[in-house]
Amino acid sequence: MFNKNFIIAFALIFASFVFFNGDFWNYKILGKEKPVPASAAPAAEKSVKTHTSAPAEIKETTENKLAPVDSTVLSVDSLKQLSKTIIVSNGLYTARISTYGAIATAWSIPEYKDFKGKTYNLVSDTALGIFNLEIEGVDFDKTLFTTDAPDSQYITTETSISFKTVTLEGKTVEKVFTFRPKAYDITVKLSSTDNIKGKYQFGWKGGIRESEKDVDTKLADQSLTFYLGGEEDDVDRPVENDDTAKDVEGLLKWASLRSKYFSGTFVPDSVGDFTVYTRKIAKTEESGNPLNFSLVYEGRLEQGSALYKVILIPSRHSILTSYNIQLEKILFKGYAVFFKADIWFPKLCGLLLTLLNYFYGLIPNYGIAILLLTLLTKIVTLPLTIKSTRSMARMKLMAPKIKVIQEKHKGDPMAQQQAMMKMYKDEGISPLGGAGGCLPMILQMPIFIALFVALRKAIELRGADFAFWIHDLSAPEVLVALPFSIPFFGAHLSLLNIIMAVSMFFQSKQTMTGNDPNQKMMVYFMPVMMFFMFNNMPAGLLLYWSLSNILGIAQNFFIKFDPEELKKDTVKKKKSLWGKKPSYNEILKRMGKK
Repeated sequence: MFNKNFIIAFALIFASFVFFNGDFWNYKILGKEKPVPASAAPAAEKSVKTHTSAPAEIKETTENKLAPVDSTVLSVDSLKQLSKTIIVSNGLYTARISTYGAIATAWSIPEYKDFKGKTYNLVSDTALGIFNLEIEGVDFDKTLFTTDAPDSQYITTETSISFKTVTLEGKTVEKVFTFRPKAYDITVKLSSTDNIKGKYQFGWKGGIRESEKDVDTKLADQSLTFYLGGEEDDVDRPVENDDTAKDVEGLLKWASLRSKYFSGTFVPDSVGDFTVYTRKIAKTEESGNPLNFSLVYEGRLEQGSALYKVILIPSRHSILTSYNIQLEKILFKGYAVFFKADIWFPKLCGLLLTLLNYFYGLIPNYGIAILLLTLLTKIVTLPLTIKSTRSMARMKLMAPKIKVIQEKHKGDPMAQQQAMMKMYKDEGISPLGGAGGCLPMILQMPIFIALFVALRKAIELRGADFAFWIHDLSAPEVLVALPFSIPFFGAHLSLLNIIMAVSMFFQSKQTMTGNDPNQKMMVYFMPVMMFFMFNNMPAGLLLYWSLSNILGIAQNFFIKFDPEELKKDTVKKKKSLWGKKPSYNEILKRMGKK
């Protein structure tokens, strides 16, 4: 019979999980704000002036300068109609930059499709776009710029395209975009020929478009990542998913906005004091992202100019690391409090992804690559597994004696514990024997967690075919679609999830020691809980976990120890654990007895 208190405890844990992840707790009790439409999003703290100019008056004068005009000459709609779009492509992306505001209204990556099957475009709100500029309160997004660039251009050598406009005061403002062939990053130079040295804002007001159809916000990472300079000199994510507006101030090396598989990063030419304004943008049909934010830098023009590198890329680990600015930490972020995991955990995740791609290079199937990677991790951790199995086997020898003690002191936990300690001493088993058996398993956990994280975030698995009906290892595997949805489970049945849960049950049965009712409860409870929790996990992750469980069952079956050898081992342990040299106080006690 299962321990009643144990069952109640797990029931309370499950109820707490449901309650604290529900809307009632988050929105009614805590008062968290739900995403609001972009038009109703918190406005910036200061008013923004709008500058409008007319193309008829923006022309070269005899001094070869742009002539200022009255902003009331033409309406915004008229300016839009008179604007044109410059299309720039370099094989990796296709950008559409409008002369109205000199902003990018689209930034497509032809190699990837969105969930609708269309070429993926990073820009969520095409009206706001990317590369927004404001100087001393003047909004240049609503200004018509001029350029001598051709309407369409394919980049084969480093190429700069200039966009210019003139204010009513006669000051000329220029944006210069520099493109390189076969490179995702560009540079953007903001300048004024009249050396305006005031405050400016530059960034990405349109937000990033989500490429995937359904994003689980409870499992999603923060959309915004910052590389802080100064004493911290570390990558951080200070903006939470529940925040609707937050400003980040200080020495900043870069700021990045990401969706599940893509990202955009703004890198100032030099580290300096900046304020980055972030505002949540509501989920729309265009963005498909409930965790979408705008990202705008505020700084000061030095000698009338500012320079940024802007990196708009698929978040592939090999591409992120190639920039050598710790950009890979937008994918993998360890925490320093866990044995300096901020240093080694991202590297471990990157190593596993590198191995995954290496196996894919041998056999071009990411499903098989996952199987080979799983096999490799089992081989590497085999010595720890053997040590753990040996420790549990020694504990199994003590199971009959443990049962006798439990029955004898059934109503007295204190006496039961004392009797157990005496048995450990008599048999030469460490009181931490159970923990000792778990230690090798604990040492394997970083690898397991790193694989879990890496496979969940790897863009390499996006749309990767495996076999049979599994055509996307980054998406949940659907064996049978259900006519209804089950909370925490979904509206489908996954075969890999069934294999994972069943194999977990048999593996737990193999490693169970004694007849402890709590252990029995865990054997049945954990597979059922994981079955419900992991049904919507990516197929690649379930493939890894299922094979890992099956290999674990095989290891437990073939790794066996002779009971006689284990008894000899117990005697050796007895001498080493309980036969230690007596302390000074123990010697005095023995002398007193004599």
